[in-house]
Amino acid sequence: MMNSVLSYFTDKCARRGIVPDTFQTDSMRALEEGRDVLLSAPTGAGKTLVAQFGIELALAHGCEYVYTAPVKALSNQKYKQFCLLYGEENVGLLTGDTVINSSAPILVMTTEVLRNILFSPSGRTRHFGYVVLDEIHYLSDPWRGPVWEEIILQLPSATRLISLSATIENIGEFASWLTSVRGDTAVVTSDLRPVPLTRLVAHKNSFVAVDDFLAHREKYRLHAAEKYGRHFAGRGGSRGVGAAARKKLVLALRRAGYLPAIYFIFSRRGCDRAVQDFIDADICFTDSAQQREIRLQLDALAQTLGEQEMKTVRFRFWSRALLRGFGAHHAGMFPALKELTEKLMSQGLLALVYATGTLALGIDMPVRTVVLESLMKWDGSGFVNLSATEFTQLIGRAGRRGKDVRGYAVTVNTPELDPQVLEYVSAGKAERLESAFYPTYNTVVNLLQNYGLDTAKSIMGRSFAQAQINEQLAGEKRKLARICARIGQLKPKLEHVCAKGDFLAYLDARAQAGRASKSARKKAREDYRRAVEKSWRTVKTGGLYAFSLEGELVYALVLSVRGERIRMLNSQGERIWVHRRRLTSVLRALGTVSLPHGLSLKNAAVREDLAARISAPVKERIELGTDMDLTHSWDRMAVSPTEGMKGNKVHFCPDLPQHLAAAEEYLSLLERRQSTERFLDEYRDAVIKEFLASCRVLECLGYLQRSSDTYKVSMNGNLLRGIHNESDLLITLCLNEPEFQNLDPLRFAALCAGFLGDKRLGKTAIVDKRLRRAWAAVEKNYVYLSDLESKFAIVRTFEPDSCGISLFYMWGRGEQLSALLHRNRTDVGDFISAARRLIDLLRQLSAAGEGSWVGHTAQEAIKILRRWDWL
Repeated sequence: MMNSVLSYFTDKCARRGIVPDTFQTDSMRALEEGRDVLLSAPTGAGKTLVAQFGIELALAHGCEYVYTAPVKALSNQKYKQFCLLYGEENVGLLTGDTVINSSAPILVMTTEVLRNILFSPSGRTRHFGYVVLDEIHYLSDPWRGPVWEEIILQLPSATRLISLSATIENIGEFASWLTSVRGDTAVVTSDLRPVPLTRLVAHKNSFVAVDDFLAHREKYRLHAAEKYGRHFAGRGGSRGVGAAARKKLVLALRRAGYLPAIYFIFSRRGCDRAVQDFIDADICFTDSAQQREIRLQLDALAQTLGEQEMKTVRFRFWSRALLRGFGAHHAGMFPALKELTEKLMSQGLLALVYATGTLALGIDMPVRTVVLESLMKWDGSGFVNLSATEFTQLIGRAGRRGKDVRGYAVTVNTPELDPQVLEYVSAGKAERLESAFYPTYNTVVNLLQNYGLDTAKSIMGRSFAQAQINEQLAGEKRKLARICARIGQLKPKLEHVCAKGDFLAYLDARAQAGRASKSARKKAREDYRRAVEKSWRTVKTGGLYAFSLEGELVYALVLSVRGERIRMLNSQGERIWVHRRRLTSVLRALGTVSLPHGLSLKNAAVREDLAARISAPVKERIELGTDMDLTHSWDRMAVSPTEGMKGNKVHFCPDLPQHLAAAEEYLSLLERRQSTERFLDEYRDAVIKEFLASCRVLECLGYLQRSSDTYKVSMNGNLLRGIHNESDLLITLCLNEPEFQNLDPLRFAALCAGFLGDKRLGKTAIVDKRLRRAWAAVEKNYVYLSDLESKFAIVRTFEPDSCGISLFYMWGRGEQLSALLHRNRTDVGDFISAARRLIDLLRQLSAAGEGSWVGHTAQEAIKILRRWDWL
């Protein structure tokens, strides 16, 4: 029977003109054989086809199929796709704010919803035959990554897991872990794109290959500086690429036949301004037939909006743009307009969409060309360079399978373009998948309730986080063995350094000594300063030295000495000047390296040869950290004498400073041995230790009760089980406060907005007295909880932020949305997103507090907030 499923599906694909690639066939065959599958392939390669085959298998077996996505927009898109393929009656959608046909055999949901189902007592997961985790590289996300790991660790063993990922560097490590916790897992990788991609740089309204640009980078950078001049403000300024330059570039794209395109600007305001500039310039990419089709879809959307709502969401502004064949896509937009933009682009009715990074999250909107105006993006606190993975995902939208023979990725040459960054991201090097897992308080109580302490600890120990720590610990153990071996080699050389007593015993006692007095530390710093000066005066050409340069450890060869500065070649083959004022340690002599005669160091090959000769003798010192002591404080040689030191006659030897200088490497290695042993002790079973520390916090608060060799979850702990929020425990604590219990539903809803942590909602003063008192209780509980966590050496709870409280209070009182958004400087898309997340939190509280004041108040609060259909 199972063989017929693959044959049937292959025939079905053929009728649609689809011929599966080898990696797709390999993945489907593994699923057919009853194995889990980890598929790693570039964006746009066709991973979804494998996910669809899982549906065919589930239907054939009569079991349920679950497709999870990291964002609601992608969940909504997959739901619509599956409805078209399998019929609305067979497909359900479950996100935090939407439930459609939840008993359907094919379910699309966000990862958080699946995680919550796994913790629920319903037992529904027994019927899950196939589960897809799309964008599984999200496991590295510091905020949401733990959810992916919890799902993998708790899925029933009979459920087949289909993990879809962008290309990752340590696929072998991740696959080994998956196999260890899930059983037989087929690993399928592909680095081939179905549509070849050409990487270009936009220069003077023409396009040059990236390799050519990098080969002549200085020439092109000079041209960019001349073109934009001093008026280019870049990321931190207000102008950047101007309207005229952007218009010329887009018209050049049209002439080259590179449209349709997504043009990434990474700024909402920049996207909106670019659209306005094109409207003002009366640019149009559509003909009358296309405009009629676009107008029909705009009219359908307009029927769902009132006049005031159309003004609030800037409907007419976006309509003017879309009718001309261009638009924008960012999180601040009205969601329905954003979805319409995606739809129109997929229908071939748009030629250009300006976008921020939201389109990198797996949303299916392929185009012929992707343009990046910058290789920097806003990360919430500042502008940072795109990672190689982010760059690859962005340009992965270029090249439409079945429509384009080639896709194009264009980076705009501006004065801020860093050729080294372009070279790095263009190389397409995959980045490591690093676990971000930690046990939340909600996770702790759910695991204890469902499994008990021993099994919960076992689950923590099997996490990818612990697996990666264990791999690191294995390396540290090997390093410790080498450190100990080197210490053993040094001992015979130091045994008889001092005739006064046992020098080795003295060194060991000194290594255990505590911090010296303030006066002793001051003297030590003065002595060390003199030692630094002495080492500078005695440096020799051809000498190899280890030293600290403004806190950074450097290994370098002396080329020449010129008074207050030394010309050196470092271990990377770079010629550097070392100024005495920048030196933050002694120059530790490590030997000599003969300099080449008659050869110029301007020759890169000569420098590379010297760098190799430098690296060889210091390789082990770097690996063992032998010279790391040079980066430490200048008073490190001052210690508080112990009885063991004072009882050893070596302590009173007049030549002790010289003896200690001879034992520099030995003392440094003793310190490295101690720090490595501390590291091994601290991180052995680190995830389990953090889990147990969380248990002790909850026990102190009365949410867990110790019972013989396990924990039992109390009534308050049961309330915590239903709250899935970064501030889960803080929220539960606050619900016990009288200031919360006395709130009416409106104020309760407004106050809960403070747990969203969304600074985009505007921070206006809380004018209502009852809300101010309740927020003071939140801040008091945060301080108390933070202090308690610090006692158990964990950092878990985020500081709450009152952003959004006043906004949602006034919204609940009936104030007009446009006025609210203007006063709080908030985009409508951000408001809708926050409102939906707030309603989701209130739903959690309603369910968790069912039958109590919490459940009733939360339910009424939802009704107040949902005075607009779009919420």
